[in-house]
Amino acid sequence: MAQATWRTVNVYADGSIDYVSKMSASTGDVIVWFINNTTPLTIKVKVKDFHKKSGGSNFGPIDFCADNCTVDPGTFPGAIVGQVIYEPSSAVTLKYTIAVKVDNGGWIIHDPDLDVDRPSGRNA
Repeated sequence: MAQATWRTVNVYADGSIDYVSKMSASTGDVIVWFINNTTPLTIKVKVKDFHKKSGGSNFGPIDFCADNCTVDPGTFPGAIVGQVIYEPSSAVTLKYTIAVKVDNGGWIIHDPDLDVDRPSGRNA
C-alpha cells in the first residue's frame, strides 16, 4: 500500500533552511515538502537535481505534481509534491538539492546531504 512521507522546510530571510532529515520511500509512495515562510518577504523554493550519491549520475525517480512553489509572507505553507515512480535498488542512495529565492535575491542552492534512501525490508 502506498504511503506518504513529508518534511517541513523552514525558510529564513537570508535564504537558509533548517536541516531536513532523510526520507525513505518505495514505488507508488508520495513525498511532500511543506515550505514554511518565516520571513516578511515572498519566497520561491524548488526541489531538483536528483542524482545517485555514488557516481553522481542524474536520476529521475519522482513524478512531480509540483516541483516548486511560491509562498507569500503570512500565508499557509506551500507544498512541493511528487510520487515515487521508480524505486532504485537497495545499493543506491539518492541526493537532491533545494533551491531557495527570497524576494528578488538570487537562488541559493542547499545540498546538506539530503538523502532519499530505499528502506530496508521493503520490496520493489
